Amino acid sequence: MSEQSLKMLIDLATERRDSATLALAELKRALGASESQLSQLEEYRQGYRNRLREAMAQGVSPGQLDNQRRFLEALDTAIAHQRQRRDDDQVRREQGLATWRQDQRKVDALSTLASRRKQDANHRERRLEQLRNDEYASRAQSQYT
Repeated sequence: MSEQSLKMLIDLATERRDSATLALAELKRALGASESQLSQLEEYRQGYRNRLREAMAQGVSPGQLDNQRRFLEALDTAIAHQRQRRDDDQVRREQGLATWRQDQRKVDALSTLASRRKQDANHRERRLEQLRNDEYASRAQSQYT
């Protein structure tokens, strides 16, 4: 593989990793939003439940109690849906993180390969230079002897 081809592969892998980084940021944002919404629903339910207890202590008609019970059931259903959404967002975030890690490993591997190739080329160049210097020194010595 030529140096140019390797550079192109590194560039493509880097672009892919950068896209995965942006996608991961969006997935984290979505997870944070779903966690926040779940927390708000749970806090609202707790507050509503506390107000219901206070109202029951003061006396509530059976119709009002039935309405409030149905509302709490609807709220519990909304909370269950939001928990599922949060769980789905967590799974997507973990998948996005795994994708990012895999893309980062590719960039690292290709960069390491490029670095080693450059080191090998430098080593070969130094050896050739040393051989040229040795040959020059040998010729110079044979001319004087």
